[in-house]
Amino acid sequence: VAEVKGMTDKLISVVEMATSQGEKAAKAELDAAVEAQCDVVRDLLQGHDAVAEEIMASIGKDHQNIEALLRSLALLKVAPNTLMEYVAGMGEIWSAQIMCGYLKTCGVPTAWINARDVLIVEAKDTALGAKGGATDMKMDPIYDITQAKLENWWQTQGTDVHKGTPILVITGFVASTPTGVPTTLKRSGSDFSATIFAQLLRASRVTLWKNVDGVFSADPGVVHDALPVSAMSYDEAIELAYFGGQVLHPSAMAPCMDMNMPLFVRNVFNPSFPGTIINRSGFVETDDSAGVSMNVPLTASLGPVKAVTAISRIAMVDIEGGSWASVSQVAARTMLALNDAGLKVVLVTQASSEHSISVAVDEAQGRHAAKVVQAAFELEIARGQVSGVRHAEGYSMLTIIGDGMRGFVGTSAKLLGALARGGVNVVAVAQGSSERNVTVVVERPALGNALQSVHAEFAGTASAFRESVNDALEDLNAPYRRR
Repeated sequence: VAEVKGMTDKLISVVEMATSQGEKAAKAELDAAVEAQCDVVRDLLQGHDAVAEEIMASIGKDHQNIEALLRSLALLKVAPNTLMEYVAGMGEIWSAQIMCGYLKTCGVPTAWINARDVLIVEAKDTALGAKGGATDMKMDPIYDITQAKLENWWQTQGTDVHKGTPILVITGFVASTPTGVPTTLKRSGSDFSATIFAQLLRASRVTLWKNVDGVFSADPGVVHDALPVSAMSYDEAIELAYFGGQVLHPSAMAPCMDMNMPLFVRNVFNPSFPGTIINRSGFVETDDSAGVSMNVPLTASLGPVKAVTAISRIAMVDIEGGSWASVSQVAARTMLALNDAGLKVVLVTQASSEHSISVAVDEAQGRHAAKVVQAAFELEIARGQVSGVRHAEGYSMLTIIGDGMRGFVGTSAKLLGALARGGVNVVAVAQGSSERNVTVVVERPALGNALQSVHAEFAGTASAFRESVNDALEDLNAPYRRR
């Protein structure tokens, strides 16, 4: 289970407030977050006072533990990653207890597991990350240790639910390192938790219950014509998550792929809707849809493209190699420097004739990335062998994704034509070697228009391709012809 909506953000705000505004302000924020959680307990467990009091007492202990940390945060003026992850993960721990308590009041044999006691991952001192960010927050579960700890829990603490058909409520998002240090699977990591435990428990399928009708062909908040996608492949889902789709966690597919286990994304507020199936083939298959009606009258159809997605905040770092070396040498040193600094590159373009490359990174890391690259070429820049390193912010990255794009003629032409029709300038272009994605970098103010134009083009709702592009180019390029 995940946290009550917004609780992780509230707890993160408590930590940030302690470092910036002091202990008193952070305590008030923490008190409000805990009270909101207790309101959920009281609402859901009306008439079951004993169960409610037990859960609220547990939340109260966590409240005290977090409160004890606020003085240190206020004095340090900075929050270590470990402390942030400890606090941010409390929302899932509270939710699991509430869900377990509710099921018990319904007469269902149930128990809850704090994943921090069983799920062990490789130690990485990295931040939580941001929703839809371009940073790589991959966490690696240690399956043999986790399996042993889960088995031990079942034999020692889970004996009360050995009979019948119990429901185990497991906290999402949170985990521990091999030395017992609290950590998380990073933002939106509850999806990954679900598929990890599905693999450990040899589940036949996984269903992720969201507040939307599955995976959409584009962000419906920006593209009003976006529709749910009935099915997609594991590879498509990974690409979608990597390039900014916030419905799925980028790592959640790995356990499903290992087990060839179908994953459903469905709407908890619209349970009759079948949602999206994610499997190996990318099509609705009879075995996958067992028990779920797949008669969906209205789903997305974008031809070879399955979805259009975007990362809204991107920075570009340009390296002009000059006469120093070949583009491959410039690229090698640039990528090595960024990798050593722990910075994730999300797009690379090059110009061999100029011995130069451009890389896209998460905007929050842009300035740091530029400094790292500049340091890597410090001697060559001083000698004039490398022209320089430039850094620019204010860009977004738009990507079209689909297995059907492989070998399909004209996909890139339609993409670029749609952008031209929408009056959107393209800063950089890259295509994956799998031909499963094509990415363009555009100026951020034009992103909404770019998404709508590209989606309309592939959905077939745009006006005639040739005429619309020509008209747009005539208008856009007129000022340049007059110069």
